[in-house]
This record gives sequence, C-alpha cells and structure tokens, in this order.
Amino acid sequence: MTLLPGSGRFVLLGSIVLLGSVFLLGCGGSDTPAPADAGAGSDTSVDETAAPDDSTADPTPESEAAEGAAEGTAKAPSEESPESPPAEEKSASEPKGEESSKAPKKEAAPPADEKKAPEKKAPAEAAPAAATDQPAEEVVARSEDVAEWKEKDYRAAKEDRDPRLLDAVAYLGENHSGDPDTAKLLAELLAVPEDPEPEPKPEPKVEKKPPKRSMSAEEGMEAGMDGGMDEGMGYEGDVMEEPMDDAPTGEDDMMYDPESAEGGGGRQQASAKAPLAAAYVSLTGGIVRALGANGTKEARAVLERLLAGQVLLGNDRAAVGAVLRTLVDFPSTENDALLRKTLTAPETYRPSTEKLTEMFKQLLGASSEPKEGESPEEKPGEKEQAVETLVAASLANTVTAEDLQDTALPLVERSASMRLRYDLAAYLIGTPSEKIGPRLQELVTATHPLNVQAQIGLYRYAKTPPEMRDAFERYFTSYAGCALGRMLDVSTDVGAALEMPVSTGRGPAAQAGPQGWSGFGDTTTPRPELRGGGASGQDETGMQDDTGMPDEAPADDGYTPDVDPGPAPEGTEGMPSDYMGDEGGGAPGGQARQLKGPGAADKFSIQKFDEVAAGNPNLPYELARQLWGSELGGVMAAKMNALTGLSEGAQLLMLAGHIPTDAMRAQLLKTLQAHWIDGPEALASASVASESGVMDPGFIIILKSLPRREPPARQKGEPTKEQHAQYAWMQTVYSTILGYCERFQKAAENEKIAPAEVLESLPFRVHSTDTITHIYAVDWQKRVGNRLTGAPVDPMRVYYVRFEGDAQYNKVVGAYTRVVPSASERLLRNGLWIEGGKSSPEGTRVSMDVIIERQERKAERADARTERKPTDATEPLVVHVLYVEIKDPNPPKAAEAAEAG
Repeated sequence: MTLLPGSGRFVLLGSIVLLGSVFLLGCGGSDTPAPADAGAGSDTSVDETAAPDDSTADPTPESEAAEGAAEGTAKAPSEESPESPPAEEKSASEPKGEESSKAPKKEAAPPADEKKAPEKKAPAEAAPAAATDQPAEEVVARSEDVAEWKEKDYRAAKEDRDPRLLDAVAYLGENHSGDPDTAKLLAELLAVPEDPEPEPKPEPKVEKKPPKRSMSAEEGMEAGMDGGMDEGMGYEGDVMEEPMDDAPTGEDDMMYDPESAEGGGGRQQASAKAPLAAAYVSLTGGIVRALGANGTKEARAVLERLLAGQVLLGNDRAAVGAVLRTLVDFPSTENDALLRKTLTAPETYRPSTEKLTEMFKQLLGASSEPKEGESPEEKPGEKEQAVETLVAASLANTVTAEDLQDTALPLVERSASMRLRYDLAAYLIGTPSEKIGPRLQELVTATHPLNVQAQIGLYRYAKTPPEMRDAFERYFTSYAGCALGRMLDVSTDVGAALEMPVSTGRGPAAQAGPQGWSGFGDTTTPRPELRGGGASGQDETGMQDDTGMPDEAPADDGYTPDVDPGPAPEGTEGMPSDYMGDEGGGAPGGQARQLKGPGAADKFSIQKFDEVAAGNPNLPYELARQLWGSELGGVMAAKMNALTGLSEGAQLLMLAGHIPTDAMRAQLLKTLQAHWIDGPEALASASVASESGVMDPGFIIILKSLPRREPPARQKGEPTKEQHAQYAWMQTVYSTILGYCERFQKAAENEKIAPAEVLESLPFRVHSTDTITHIYAVDWQKRVGNRLTGAPVDPMRVYYVRFEGDAQYNKVVGAYTRVVPSASERLLRNGLWIEGGKSSPEGTRVSMDVIIERQERKAERADARTERKPTDATEPLVVHVLYVEIKDPNPPKAAEAAEAG
C-alpha cells in the first residue's frame, strides 16, 4: 500500500482526528472555516493551477485523492464553506447592471501583485483603516465587445465576477484555436477558484442554446455541457446509466434555478455524493470547453491535469465532468487517447474505490485508537461504525477511478468518434479488464451508426460469434441503405417518418454479458431467436486468425471477382409475352400482388441512423467510407463464395445489394447465378432498407441477368422447381422496378428540378413534355465524387421520368417500343410493361423500363393486338420511365464482343 508523504500524512492525520472528535461528540460540522485556512487554501490553489510543467514530478493519484478527501472532510469545504478566497467588494462607481457578489470580509495578506491592475478597485482584504483613509478607485469599464478585451481585462473580469467573462471565454475558444498563449491565459483563469455559489450567468456562445428549461427524455444530454448536468454526465436522457451513490436522478435535482430557490439560500439540498457536474452554467465549464476548442498540447496538458486532480478547484467533480464532455465534443487523435485511457486504465488518473477505502480505513482507524486511560470495551462496535461513516464521507468527496469510467462511458456511447470506438473494440479482443470489458463490449456492439468501423473490425475477427456477425449484417444493411438514400435524395436530411418513436436509450446490443463475462463474445444474457439466414456453422473462410484487430482484408478473399462467372442457365431474351395473370404486377399504389421477398427493415438501426444524422449531415459519407471499402468487402466476398444456398446467406446478399460498387455487383451476380434455382423466396428472412433508404440501383441489372420468364396463362401440371424459380425472379424484377419508381419519384419531389433542366441530358426521347410531373437525373460520380474520398465511386447514371395526362395509348406504346433497346412487352392487368437493355463495347450495361398504366380499367379487355388498332381516342395515362446504366457486372467474352462489333 502506498502511504502519503511524511508531512502530508501528519496534516491528514490531524485533520482526521479533528473530524473524528467532532463526529463522536455529535457536534455540527458546518461552521465557517477560519480565515487563515482559506488564505492557505488560496495560495495552494494558485500554485497548483499554473501552466503545467512537465519537469515537475506529479504526486501519485492515491496520495492526492486521500489527502484532498480527508482534508475536505475535516474542513467540510462543501457548498457551505468554500475553499476559494473571498470575493472583492464592488466600488460605488461600478457600472450599473452588474450586481456584485456578496462575500464575507476576511482578514488576509495584501494582494501578491497590486501593480498588475492599477485601475482596479481596492482589494476587499485591505485593512479597514486604509479603506477609509483612501478614496475608492473607479473601475475602468471594459469594452462591451469582448473581442477587444486584452489579457488584463480577462484577469480583472475574473476578479470582479463580470458575467460577461463567460462570453469572453467562449470567444477565446472559438477564435483562438491552436494558440498556446491563449491556452496559458485560460489556465491562469482557472487558477483562482470561483465561488461555489455563483450568480446566474448568460449562456456562453460556444453553443447556441435555447433558454433553460426542464430536461425531457427526448432531450437527454442534448442540453449540452453549458446548460446542465452533462458536464458531469453519467446521464443518458434523464436516466443515469451507472449512477453514483445518492446522485440526484429527478428532474428537480438535475436542474438548478437560483431565481426560484427560496428559503434555502438558493441552494440544492446536498446529496451524499454529488454527481460530476455543476447543475448550471459555470465558469469552470466554459474555460474547460474553451481549452478543448483551443486544441494545443498546452491546453490538453491542463485538461489531463484536471482529470488527474492536479489542479485544485472549488468543485473537482464539476471540472472532471466538464473535461470528459469536452474530450468527446472535440474529437481528435489525442483527445480520443485520453478518453481511451480514462475508460481502460482510469487508475492512471485516480485511485480505485477499493484502494481508497483501504487507505482511509487504515488512517482513520489509527486516528481513532483509544486514549490513555480509556477502555476500548466501554462501547463495543462504536469505533468501527464511526470509521465506516468517516470513510463513506471521505469517498463522497473524492473522484475515483470508477467515477471516471461511469461518467465517460455514457458520453462515449452517445457521440464519441468512430476512431475511438474502433480503438475500444481493439482493446476488447486483447486482454480487457473484467470490470470494464462487458460494458465496452455492450457499447461497441450496440445499434449505433458510429459503431460501424468497430463492428467491421469485429466482423472480420475470426473469433467473433456467428450470431454477432448476423446482427452486424442487419445493421450494415440499414446504414448502407439509409446512407445511399440520403446521397440520392430519396430521403431528406430531416429523415423519414418512423413507425416507432425516437428513443434516447441504448438500444439492443449485438451481444453483451454484464455478468459472468470471461472475454470478448461471451454472454450470459438470453437473446431472442434471430431470424434465419445467419452464418451460424458456416465455414469461416476469409476470417482472420490473429488475436488483434485485423487491418487489411484477407489476401486471397475473392473480392476481385471473376469477370466471367459463366452464362446464366437461361437468358431473358425471347421470353413469351403472355399475360402475367394473377402473378402479374400493377402500378405503384397496390394493384399488384407482391411476391414474398425480403423481410421488413430493421427499424431500430434505421431509427438510430436518423437520430445521429439529424446532427451530422456528413454521416452518410462517413458510413460509405467504411461500408464500401475493401476491409468489409473482402470478408463479404469470401463468405459469399462459401455459400451453399441463398437462404444460408440471405442477409449477407441483401447487404451486398446496398453497396453500389462494381466489385460488389460482380460478386453478387456471381453468387446469385450459382444459386438462382433457390428462388427469391430464400431471401425472405433478410431485412432491407426502409422507405427512407434505397438499394443500389444497379441491382436491377443484376436481377435481370438471372433466368426468369412469365408464367403461362394456363399451366399444365405443377411447375418444376426451375420453372417456379424463373416465374418468381420475373415477378421480383417487376416489383423491384416499382419500388425504385416510388423512391425516385420522392427524390424528384425533394430536389424540385424543373423538367427543362434535365430534358436535354436524357439519353432517350420522351413521348411528351407537357405531361411530365416528375423528373430525376443523377450522374453518380459527379454527385458524390468530390465529397467522398477513401471509397470507390464507380460510374452510374440514373434517369426517371413520370408522366400523367391524357394521351393515345397506342401511340405511347409505339413510341417506347422504338426507344427501349431490345424491347420486350409484358401485359399487366391495367397496362403494359416494356423492358429491355443492352451492353456496350465500352463495358457498360443499360437497363430501361417503361410502365404504362391505364387509369380506366375495362371489365373485359380485348387481345393486345386488337387494342393496338389506330385510334384518335385519348385516355388518362400514367407513364413511368426508368433508365439505369452501370459497368456491366457480367461482360461478354472478348471474342463475343469482337464479333458483336
């Protein structure tokens, strides 16, 4: 056990004896400390909070915590008796509108350096006789514009308790990032502890915030560091994730309003252990945030000293809470390293509760030994009870290693960077602590889009349980679809309406084990049965065998797929155009009977995407860098190559269909062609993107490359397995086209593009320009190429046009049978579907589909050829035209291409 240095131990021992005596005698401990104590504390505070000096050896966390806690207990330096020096009295000439804080007058030594601010008022500590003999000096008014303040103005404002200092500090943080001198000034402003009961101050301008109001479950920690409890944290919404003993949890406890407090001196009822935060805007919090915005190594050194308790302040817990929130809000490699150390090695900064308890018991037990002539058997058990009470009181005033973890964890969970989450995942698969390991596992495996990089690393790790990989595939599918939807304007930045309410909760984790945890992936928590289509029991080809987080995709993972996976058993050309009958589809709006296909969206992961994207418009691009890269793509390709059927990898294949890269399209086509006979029903267990998301538009071309045909009007006997699969793939193609038409119609509404702006760029002629209601066009590389770096942006063009109005049905049909390449006509219940496509010598593939809806349905319709007879009659028609062009995922062989040319 590490004991305190000799001098500190004797001071501590004396303080403990004093407190023990007071406690045992039943005396109150709320008397104001002697002026000499306050003065001594002030000197120490100034020295300790100067700019950090790396050459000075720091005391150990255990000794500092024990000495500070015990002294605090003996002197009772809580809100009733601050350690900071008394405030100076305002002179009569003080500008109006700035009420001075009432502070008790105490005799103390004259100010250390009165020459620094000759314009200031006379110090309150000066002798009373001197105050009466000399007229009070007038306060030199500081500029109303804090941008014009000099260093001396900041120092004077701190001493005068000028409420504008909060705005001034915020200005320093916003406008002097990267300036070491500013960091030193901010550290100096921290040096003099602020009064523990400051007057209400205006909100700083670091974050524009609405007026103070009660926190709600929806707001949670969005109130911000400068507005309430989230300086200290431990709160997620209005629920403390790992609350400290007796910490306030109610709404009234969390928010402090000095104006409404009556009868109690404008003060909350003190709890046994206050949370790591001030319940109102504090100058300490503002300075800490400005240090975070400063971003220099000097500023970070001050923040780290605050974490370690090496800067003496009036409220250590509030300062530590502000530091942790600031590290999360200003992510950088260095700040993430501090947070990682706080979570994985908090004893670096503060001793553990166990160590402190042992130390306190030893010291307090020694100080309460019976005096000479006193019998220890007079009151059995009283000494032990007193020691336990004193230990609890000492711990209540001390920030422990567990406090740091409990405070940092909810903050990191809510908004920490992808990089930090990845680092925590890498720590997990090493040799994590059994105390923090389960909680970190729960954090990085939970449903949250910022966990994607960490979860990709775990997905590639060989020892990750198959059930966990299955969950990750569902999350990745949702995030990929939502990200693509935002990029294509299918959904706006506001986000689509959700079927379930937004929650501030943590959400389900892919796997967690808070009890009985023996290492990464272990769990004792029962989990609901996962939907089918997982990778359980399959070959782990392509998984990494090392014990660390993999950095590169496997060398031989098949991610560069064969350019010629072989022709499909049966092509799509020359298929009969028989009436699709009951299996046929209809127009968007529900007239078609939808074939059973992929399952519903994973709503919670989509919900979390919308929550995070609401405050981070770059989220779709951040996710694309992770989901479209080779690290994930390599493992996915290896798993697809190892599949023995579509149902075995249903979710994996759906995920691949949401990744718009040439390599993934080719791999997906190769896999589907190998198992097409399973039919699309095999994918029914997979979750897909919601209405706010979209699959890769190139997926249409992949589906059209599979064997498919229309069912005959009258089937003779039961269809074979091959026939059933072909009928099903045909219907799936049509349903998929309808889905894209709906989404691109929404995108056209979001973009509000005038038809004239797009008509000239269309690669096809339209039958009319007067009846266009929606038009949409995107050149994928031009749209996202400049915004997306670090991920492939392969060529893709998409055009969609919707018409509605009276027209001659036969003329419209004739117009598009001439435009659609290699056109095939397929009758629908209420119209016609014209589809076609072609490959080009340049290696691209085009798909074009036209759906013509007749709004006046006839009870009995004649043969298609009869209805084609020329007629001048018009009727209301709705026409959808969809054109997609990508690199051919299945290019013809070189000889065939040469022959075609």
